[in-house]
Amino acid sequence: MIVKVISFLIIILIGFTLKKINFFNEKDGEVLKKIIFNISLPALIFVSITSSKFEGNFYLLFIMVPLAIVIQVSLLFITGLLLKVDRKLRASIILSGLMGNTAFLGYPLIEHVLGSTALPYGILFDQINFYFFLIVLFPILAHIGGGDRGKIKKFFISPPFFAFITGLIMRNFAIPNLIMEPLILLKHTISPLVMLYLGINLELNIKPRELKYLLPVSIFKLLVFPFIILSISLLLKLESFILKPALLQGMMPTMMASTIFGVEMGLDKKLLTKGVAFTTILSPLTLTLLSNILL
Repeated sequence: MIVKVISFLIIILIGFTLKKINFFNEKDGEVLKKIIFNISLPALIFVSITSSKFEGNFYLLFIMVPLAIVIQVSLLFITGLLLKVDRKLRASIILSGLMGNTAFLGYPLIEHVLGSTALPYGILFDQINFYFFLIVLFPILAHIGGGDRGKIKKFFISPPFFAFITGLIMRNFAIPNLIMEPLILLKHTISPLVMLYLGINLELNIKPRELKYLLPVSIFKLLVFPFIILSISLLLKLESFILKPALLQGMMPTMMASTIFGVEMGLDKKLLTKGVAFTTILSPLTLTLLSNILL
């Protein structure tokens, strides 16, 4: 696990360095994002869903994931009250400490660490997590931040979700190699592209006074959330091969798209951006630590 995380970190540092020497810029990062989101990620999801079987009590994820989210939101809300911040900053803390980079970073990590048979459960975790957020939490946080709740519609239809649904349908049919082989090649592009993208978007200009908010966000996102998932899973008696990808997803740093959601909600864009950067910087350390303890 340590070697795999360090390998990913090295590629992130390569992307960061190439940005600093102006080999890459923000526009290049957006191009990479389009390729990942519209091509590599859907290919990975489709291949994983169609080539694997869901076994055991995977349906318990539909209970575990929402329950873990509700507990995490409650703890983050209380933290915001204790920090005595305004409503927008409180909602920003909740968003940063809740939504993890479960697709861009979680999918390739699960495949590399746990293997391709574990990935469908990680994908299912991600889809439940994401759509519970959109349906239940997005309107609440948008109300707090004063944003437009009507903009939620554009997030429901996306290439990864389309690949997920299509994969569920097509898993019952024989898919020609002429279709699967190009998709398999495309899915292998996701890991290096994601790491380079993270490096290009990494920002290190975090001020000491901002740690008052970023440290609680990081503690809850990187350390507390995995143990919430573990506790609920033990109560539900979730099987180990389903629990492990769920735990790894719970260890992910803050989702990069949280900044986009935050803007739509009228939240603190600056804090959200730095929450992504800070948790991403810390995540190799916490991933290595928790994976040795929990996995």
